[in-house]
Amino acid sequence: MAPAHEEVLGLGATVLQQQYAATDPEGFWVYADPAGHPFCLCW
Repeated sequence: MAPAHEEVLGLGATVLQQQYAATDPEGFWVYADPAGHPFCLCW
């Protein structure tokens, strides 16, 4: 999860919400792309 998180931030995404710990298999993080469209990174 950490490499993907760093990559999307490097591409201009911003974190909108973090659910659960980064190591929790049920967890996910919600981001917005530079245009404002939301997307998730999930386990």
